[in-house]
Amino acid sequence: MLHAGHGKPDAFYFSDSSHDDCELACTEAGWGSGDLEWLVLDDCSCIADDRWQLDWVDAFQGLHLICGFSTTAHDVPKRGGQLADKLCGASRMTFEQAWFYACEATEAGRTTAAAVGAVPNEGGSPFDDRLPPPGESEAASGISPDVSTVTDRALVRVTHACD
Repeated sequence: MLHAGHGKPDAFYFSDSSHDDCELACTEAGWGSGDLEWLVLDDCSCIADDRWQLDWVDAFQGLHLICGFSTTAHDVPKRGGQLADKLCGASRMTFEQAWFYACEATEAGRTTAAAVGAVPNEGGSPFDDRLPPPGESEAASGISPDVSTVTDRALVRVTHACD
């Protein structure tokens, strides 16, 4: 899933205010217990340098990876298309690789992209996850296992300078 909008270190925003306060705080999030594996937050500063682990630890309820920015970023409409091309195209990059590629192609210096993954204690890495080819199951394509409890995984963050 991809969300493109506004963000801050502990939340991101929706534009439709007819439902509630438009803000989804990290403390309100708990993803992955259904079938959400990867989340892209094309929003400023959602994975900020100084507090990302405290902010997003409870959001990982089976979620494998959150991609976003640790700094301010520009609103670039073509970034989602760049990401999709690298996830689904001939190169079939990992989510982390595809996100960093899309960010580097659409941002300039002083912007830092980031990815946070729930790395299972028993092995496998969400940083190696790729979309399965059409017709292939997730299990057959080597996608990392779901882990929903804090004791079964470690949260790891990687960053990429968009130079």
